[in-house]
Amino acid sequence: MNDKLKSADMMPGSFGLPFIGHTIEAFTKQELFYWQQYQQYGKIFKISLPEAIGFGKCACLIGPEANQFVLKDGADKLSSKLGNRSLEPIVSKDLVLLQDGAEHRASRKLILPIFHHQAIAAYFDTIQAVVTETVANWGKQGTISLETEMRKLTLSIAVRTFLGSAKTAEIDRVSQWYVTLVNSLDGMIKWDNLLTFYGRGQAARRQIADYIRQIIKERRRTPLSTSSCTESCSSRRY
Repeated sequence: MNDKLKSADMMPGSFGLPFIGHTIEAFTKQELFYWQQYQQYGKIFKISLPEAIGFGKCACLIGPEANQFVLKDGADKLSSKLGNRSLEPIVSKDLVLLQDGAEHRASRKLILPIFHHQAIAAYFDTIQAVVTETVANWGKQGTISLETEMRKLTLSIAVRTFLGSAKTAEIDRVSQWYVTLVNSLDGMIKWDNLLTFYGRGQAARRQIADYIRQIIKERRRTPLSTSSCTESCSSRRY
């Protein structure tokens, strides 16, 4: 068995320049960088990103078979926590992506019901309405950034379905907080001050948390009606 194992150095791709690896390409091109690597090397390739922001030497696996291996077949042989350590500055350490082993399996079991097909079906009308409205507006804007618009679309759906808000101002505000939070991953200086990317991301993280707490308080003050509760609960049976 061990005779069949190969060194990581034999993996297609490269680790880029000394010390900085593929930092410049990855952060300037973003998704395009990975697409170009995939086109050149195929479904499996190696890259190198800064250790300072939680990466280092990485193996990239592309495609449904890779997802099945990482998330299911080989899950016990891989560390979700190490693989997602770059997210630590912007998310809770209790996030399922930062857990391994029995803890990871227990957390996944808790959240699976909200992704059951019956639960998702209950959100379909909302999702369809948001998509139809968003796509209709694209035609009025001329040239658009597809990445930016798809991110806004995803956030609009999340805010309406999971947080229950249909107000444009609230959706835009949460979207901006989220974008600021994600962009803070590029910050090399981990100083919680508004002068830094990281600091602005941490401020956005606190604003999102406060917003969600406020929604929880409002829901507790105004419980769901019996009919709404019955419909909501029935949609989650499996």
